[in-house]
Amino acid sequence: MKLFVVSLVFLIASVLDPACESGSKLPEQMPDDLKVVLAIRSKDSPRISYSIDASTLEVGRGGGWHNRSTTTPRIPREAVEKLYEALRQNRFDRIENFSSSDNHPVDRDLSITVSFGPTSITVYDGLFHLSPEDGQRFESVRQAVLDVAKLEKPPSE
Repeated sequence: MKLFVVSLVFLIASVLDPACESGSKLPEQMPDDLKVVLAIRSKDSPRISYSIDASTLEVGRGGGWHNRSTTTPRIPREAVEKLYEALRQNRFDRIENFSSSDNHPVDRDLSITVSFGPTSITVYDGLFHLSPEDGQRFESVRQAVLDVAKLEKPPSE
């Protein structure tokens, strides 16, 4: 009987709480201090990073002393809200990395960091592994970041 009651309570809690174990615990409303960074390293091309906050997009190319960056101010808030919704829908905060004993060469290394307030979440793809489901969710978030990155204004020279 106790097991039945505990199971029933858990079932009700999971239905009433959309942020239960299988859902995202990211806030429903996009935090004002949200920052999302996608960093891409490839053996065939220089490092590139996309840094997005509520109103700007900064794109960094190269690395080390040869780093160049461009900033696009005043990107539409709707674009960043759409990115945040992709983070929530894909339960970005629930994606888990795991290491593997196979030391295979890595062609590319990706990381996405989401931060707001004291919270910072980083997920890697390349040096660490993702389950197939988490890999699909990571790829959806990566694509959402790249959709915002299309708003980059070319540097004026």
